[in-house]
Amino acid sequence: MKNHFTYLSSILLIGYIAAACSSAEQQTDYIQSVEQWHQERIESLTQPYSWLSLVGFYWLEPGINTFGADSTNDLIFPGNKTPDHIGRFVVEDSTITVSIADGVPVMHQQDKVSELRLQSDAEDEPTILTLGSLRWFVIKRSGQFAVRLKNSNSDLLQNFQGVESFPITKSWKVKATFEPYDQPKTVSIPTFVGKPTTAEVPGELVFSIEGQKYRLAPFQTDGDEFFVVFGDKTNGKQTYGGGRFVYVTKAGADNITYIDFNKSYNPPCAFTPYSTCPLPTPKNRLAVAIEAGEKQFKGGYH
Repeated sequence: MKNHFTYLSSILLIGYIAAACSSAEQQTDYIQSVEQWHQERIESLTQPYSWLSLVGFYWLEPGINTFGADSTNDLIFPGNKTPDHIGRFVVEDSTITVSIADGVPVMHQQDKVSELRLQSDAEDEPTILTLGSLRWFVIKRSGQFAVRLKNSNSDLLQNFQGVESFPITKSWKVKATFEPYDQPKTVSIPTFVGKPTTAEVPGELVFSIEGQKYRLAPFQTDGDEFFVVFGDKTNGKQTYGGGRFVYVTKAGADNITYIDFNKSYNPPCAFTPYSTCPLPTPKNRLAVAIEAGEKQFKGGYH
């Protein structure tokens, strides 16, 4: 009997050790996968024309909008080597044309530009113009056109040292139930520039943290993930005051998915004032501290 008991104990101990080792391996694999995700995120920010290269944002008015480095222009482009007078944008209803001054080597792809109709990002891919290290294009936000200017030699991009994150803990990968609405809702979303935009919300993600139930309303996308803009109790302290972003895999037939807060990240507005980020709606401001994901970026604009 004693030998039989010892044998059973040994089997149970071996099973326990095997389970513990398997759990430890899974935890290690998970941490490595999040670290890889974060590394790829940092690498994307170091690209020549990432969000860190933004140096200007200009609303276009109907009619003529002159641009260049000189202070007499309607749109003043920064940079010591920027020509005083580059040209002008002409806005007529939904049509935008650019005319470039003689002798200024503005390029579109491989062609030098003298006059060109510009396509905005509302028409799929925007027309991109370049001049030295400068790159600009037209975007449409809240029914109004604007010019977004980037510089691959921006100080912020050249001096970027990364973004600090909270320690990775698997407990912050939270199981959630997706509760779809009868019909998707179009909601008004506040933005960093003060002009609200709209987004389609298909339902709500319901989850619990330390026994307390919370809800987030994700934005619909064309892909296999929802896009979530959320705020929490760390905002303005450990994390950016305007909230953070996270993507969530769309639920399957069982309506179950996971919100991985370890992959929550700063919006472009945490780095630069020249972006038009959505802000969390009241429903998406969580009354809990989400101590996971990216922390406040300390190297630029706040």
